[in-house]
Amino acid sequence: MKNIALACLVLVMLMPAACKDSDRGGAVNDGPDVAMALPLQGDAAAQPDPALAAAVNDFGFDMARSVVSDQDNAIISPLSIHIALSMTYNGAAAQTAEEMANVLHIGDLDLAQLDRAYANLLWRMDASEDITLTIANSLWIDDEYSLRPTFEQANTDFFGAQTASLDLQAAGAADTINGWVSDATEGRIKDLISEPGPNATLFLVNAVYFLADWTSPFEPEATGPQPFTLANGEAVDVDMMAQGGEDWDYAENDRFQVVRMPYGTGSAAAYVIVPRDGVTPADLIGGWDAASWQSMRDSLEMREGSIFLPKFELEYDAGELADALEALGMASAFSDSADFSAMSEEPVMISSVKHKTYVRVDEKGTEAAAATSVEMAASAMPPQDTEPPFELRADKPFVFALADEDSGTLLFFGAVADPR
Repeated sequence: MKNIALACLVLVMLMPAACKDSDRGGAVNDGPDVAMALPLQGDAAAQPDPALAAAVNDFGFDMARSVVSDQDNAIISPLSIHIALSMTYNGAAAQTAEEMANVLHIGDLDLAQLDRAYANLLWRMDASEDITLTIANSLWIDDEYSLRPTFEQANTDFFGAQTASLDLQAAGAADTINGWVSDATEGRIKDLISEPGPNATLFLVNAVYFLADWTSPFEPEATGPQPFTLANGEAVDVDMMAQGGEDWDYAENDRFQVVRMPYGTGSAAAYVIVPRDGVTPADLIGGWDAASWQSMRDSLEMREGSIFLPKFELEYDAGELADALEALGMASAFSDSADFSAMSEEPVMISSVKHKTYVRVDEKGTEAAAATSVEMAASAMPPQDTEPPFELRADKPFVFALADEDSGTLLFFGAVADPR
């Protein structure tokens, strides 16, 4: 079976070729190493900022509502998309910055607080020893273009962005960037971008890689074909993993059952959420936000039970997210009135936002991957002893989430409609 999930995010910035500036601090000709750089500013000992986790999660639920349906698999990486847009936000000003802040749910954080919170979170996530969680960022700057030094420095200081000077119009430029993405994601994300357009001057790239074993792995011998009921009522056979007699963090109500399945020593966990009959994953996601997500996590209690979870491996292409982001309130960023004057002297606008993911779950654990591109173009501007053992059977479309337990941040979130 192929290795499982990871997340990667790419922001593609297309701007009019401006003044040539070969004196860009930190730029290199051959591209950054695959080795991931941590932010120059950041403290692994600092407690995660709950406002940042809430912002990522609220944004994630907004985006999930725009892509999750009852018929198809759809899993996104809220953290990956949020990082990429936050890197871009460092270059926004005026109305564009205000709209982006609202869509990113960072109204309780000014730019300095946002950057600092991310720097600390990235350091803290990197310090985990029981799982592999690697986050990398890079800026690919056309060799005839220059960024505002403050924008470039902010991405280095607070997001650990490596910088590279590259002739984006040369043959093979996309191969160079795609090679970095592939290496950063252990080969799970390939051919993320096509050849840059004639006005391309900057690519911002984020990659997240996650790999971890279950704390309580499933026995392969217990896996076997069992029916899974699709949204249309059709029953299909899937490879269903099974595990019983264990104690799990569990909760249930009249709308769903949820179980928390930790990895390693518990610094990350998957949440399997199975809707009750008559309720769909889209129904559940439609009413969730960061507060209700945290309330659900707080409601979990240790309880003995059995879990039946299908093995699955899926690739998801969310396609163009521009319409969804505009609908959420980022209209000016996609128009001639976009103001990214804190990024460069040239007027630019976002022309495209795309996102892809890959997730695999098996008896041993989970691996996940995602990729997002933001393209910018030139513009005019306690144990429950009394409770009986539960049985959670994910034999119909269900919600799957992967979270950093230290901060509560959603790494991956979505729905599995067909695990085949």
